[in-house]
Amino acid sequence: MSTYYRFRSVERLLGREASGDIPARAGELEDLTIYFASPLELNDPLEGHRETHFKGDLIVWRNLIKHYITLLFSSAIDIYSAGGDGAVTHVNLRPEDFSETPRQVLSQIIEKIFSRQPINDYIESLAHSEREVSRLELSVHLTTLHAFILINILEEMAHHMEIDDISRLKLLSASFSNHISLRSREIKNEGNTPDITSYINLKSQIKQQSLRANAARTDDVSKGWLRLFTNFPDEFCHHIDYLIYPHWYVACFMKSFSNSALWGSYADNHKGVCLVFRSKKLRKTDHLTLRQLPFKFVKAYNWNRPKNQWHLTMPLQLPLLEVKYQPTYTKPNFFTSLINEHKDWTLSYWYTSNSNEISPCAKWLYDKSSEVLPKHRQQFQQSLSTKTADWEKESESRIILSGLYLTPKERLAKFQFSELDGIIFGINTSDDAKVKIIRKIAQHCKEFRRTDFKFYQAHFNETYTKVVSEHLKYIKFNTDGTLNTEPKMDL
Repeated sequence: MSTYYRFRSVERLLGREASGDIPARAGELEDLTIYFASPLELNDPLEGHRETHFKGDLIVWRNLIKHYITLLFSSAIDIYSAGGDGAVTHVNLRPEDFSETPRQVLSQIIEKIFSRQPINDYIESLAHSEREVSRLELSVHLTTLHAFILINILEEMAHHMEIDDISRLKLLSASFSNHISLRSREIKNEGNTPDITSYINLKSQIKQQSLRANAARTDDVSKGWLRLFTNFPDEFCHHIDYLIYPHWYVACFMKSFSNSALWGSYADNHKGVCLVFRSKKLRKTDHLTLRQLPFKFVKAYNWNRPKNQWHLTMPLQLPLLEVKYQPTYTKPNFFTSLINEHKDWTLSYWYTSNSNEISPCAKWLYDKSSEVLPKHRQQFQQSLSTKTADWEKESESRIILSGLYLTPKERLAKFQFSELDGIIFGINTSDDAKVKIIRKIAQHCKEFRRTDFKFYQAHFNETYTKVVSEHLKYIKFNTDGTLNTEPKMDL
């Protein structure tokens, strides 16, 4: 067995009541839950970062732009017809996912956009350059095409609903088209060795121009409008990795509680607590036992086991992966890394042209080498367990849920109370919070008839260089959950 520590605020453990616009939240101690955070909820923007690049032929580049049009069309529908914010929540959206009328409109939009010569010239310039287009560079390319594509989308949508300013937007189409033609010639002149610094500067200029224009407005810009007209290329480039690697969520643990900065960052400035877990060994790897995971995750996790060996409510022993602190990132080529669980759809949607020609990039789908998929999985795991040296002080290990999109509610799993060895109160944890936590633990000790649960008090060592803990040996329980008053304290 090994010991792992998980810092929490008191509010996270005990929950909160509703207040104004802030909804109520159940405490994690109530149902013994662990929350798995999405990448966007983590404090390191490089979590799961990969140096994804894009190198392929005309077929896959055209299909990438087609997919961009599809997602942008979906975002526009959400904003104009449903009053939503147009967020990219389903990056694997397909034309057949739309109902009949929107699907027909989308087909007309795609056909219309690809009938425009500037668009075709631009895509050809990317495909024929044979360069590795970075994610940053892709964002600049999509931003170049974005306004022209969006105007064409809104123009077709205007036949079915009211679109504000569509006449004014149509007047701008020619200037955007001319800019696309100019940029496609520049890309061809760059060849396969573009000046990445120029793209970094161009990216910065585009962002500054957007900020300046929106700041100059006298009215507030809605989140949906800002996303649709300005931020969509960046969001697309961020979410597109989910087409080559699955969604993932993480619960973080530390190998030590002695670093004062960690208490300040993750335990509410020492006013929170630290949960002490004891892991179990399984195939030489530390594991924790989790229950009530989503039906679809349990099914996927057991896909290769005989059905008589698992059930949908079974506890799963999930491994704790040690984080490596090194500034190295996996470098997949998007066009040769697409998830292939549905090979026929992937082949037809991503690797086939309108004339049914198959892209050479599809070769990886049918490569019989036993190294292809293991290498793909290994790169994925590496990206989830690697952080820069700046975070080395954390000595972190993590449990990862991956493979499926899960809602926040679905990411709340139950841990096994027998694996929670104790709780360390922070230096500034209030007595009121301590009493509430002790009472809550007493209820669980009564249910599971535990008498060995331990409480600790954190404090600084004599030289104030690290946090240590004192075992509160007089706070313990009888099997009925009542506090044990033996032995008597000598006062």
